[in-house]
Amino acid sequence: MANSVRERGEVFTPPHMVKSMIDSLFVNGIERGCKILEPSCGTGNFLVEIAIELTKNVVYNEVGSDLSDMIVDAVSGLHGIDIHEPNVVTARGRLVETITKFAHDVADVDEDVLGDKLKKLFDQNVVCDDFLKTKKCFKYIIGNPPYQTEDEGYGRSAGAAYPDHVMHAIDLGEKICMIIPARWYLGGKGTSLFREFMANSRHITELRDYPDPRKVFKGVQIQGGVCYFVWDDKADSNIINYISNLDPDKPTFCRRMLVLKNFDIIRYTEARDIIDRVNDFGPVVNPVSETTSTRCPYGIRSHFIKTEHEEGNYILIGKHGYRKPLHPKYVTKGHQYIDKYNVYTGAYGAASYLRPNLVISPARILMPGEVCTESYCIVGTFDALSEAESFKTYMRTKFARFMVWIYKPTQQASRVVYKYLPHPANYDTIWTDEVLYDMFDLTDNQIKFIEDNIKEYKNVS
Repeated sequence: MANSVRERGEVFTPPHMVKSMIDSLFVNGIERGCKILEPSCGTGNFLVEIAIELTKNVVYNEVGSDLSDMIVDAVSGLHGIDIHEPNVVTARGRLVETITKFAHDVADVDEDVLGDKLKKLFDQNVVCDDFLKTKKCFKYIIGNPPYQTEDEGYGRSAGAAYPDHVMHAIDLGEKICMIIPARWYLGGKGTSLFREFMANSRHITELRDYPDPRKVFKGVQIQGGVCYFVWDDKADSNIINYISNLDPDKPTFCRRMLVLKNFDIIRYTEARDIIDRVNDFGPVVNPVSETTSTRCPYGIRSHFIKTEHEEGNYILIGKHGYRKPLHPKYVTKGHQYIDKYNVYTGAYGAASYLRPNLVISPARILMPGEVCTESYCIVGTFDALSEAESFKTYMRTKFARFMVWIYKPTQQASRVVYKYLPHPANYDTIWTDEVLYDMFDLTDNQIKFIEDNIKEYKNVS
């Protein structure tokens, strides 16, 4: 399994998630003989679980000497496809073994007779091929598609494979359920068109969100968490069943639109209410995203601090307390910041699933003549030190970091994640959470949601 994860981009679905997805897709039970496909089936986790349910339906409800034929007929609509032959062979074997053993143990069905019939069936129905080239249509499609196109792990360099697989499944199936990375909520990295399609769809009936991927897939790091959704060709509504597993022990259910009016996807329903409160105070016309620098604000890469370079009258700030003189010739961009007081924070923050979460590193100030590596980004630029000091206190509040957290699905803190954080009302105040909670008239429950999810900075100067 570990090799498959590394080499093939496969992430195997655990039993509890398989059962949950089957329950969501087949709300009225699984019909005997209906055409069901598990694409990129791996070793057939979904097929095996569905086969068990269909076999139970037969042996617990039917009598007679032809149980063997009834079972074969019940599972005759099960199909699987995978591009790797070893997976296909394993999936076929698991299906035959699981069904025959259950039927024999419960109803004393002849294992050899049933096994021969099932082997013939699944040799035809579970095949080695590329799902993206399949043209057959199915009533139901359920599965866990490949997540990436490269073999370099689940880091930033891997391309997204799942959008193509989901879109092809939608073309072929009447009703589908798939579990995929949740990074598409924000778009980018090959998911923007997919996100636009999903945001505009009126066929999604259910979405279950899992911000902490460790609660779903052990030993596999998937930045931004995962989700699974149900897509129904016959549905026509923008209201869905939304189940949040922010706290896996206490999932919350609500009926809501997937997207806001601006088509942004905010995974936490509680956060939507807080956004509304902030907008009631005044629409966010001056978000911090507008004053946030692009990546690598001065054109100095992180590894630069490990190289030999000429000193000068600038000061370079890097990770782990690095602070040394730098010649101006190394600064290739961001010259508009040089003579200003710049509030900066880390370009990467804590993993979004950690609770409570620091979100971003503590905001600090670059004095005139100080520059930083790409490990940091500038979030505000000021003419006066007092203004920068005020803004620094604002950026360190739980409220400000919460407004970043709600739109930050991964560790990366690019400028877009500051979209819902407004600039403060002024730059002559020492900002605290109490002042901000009162200013935006947040309720006790809203304050509790922020306090529960955002971690206090400790020992920060």
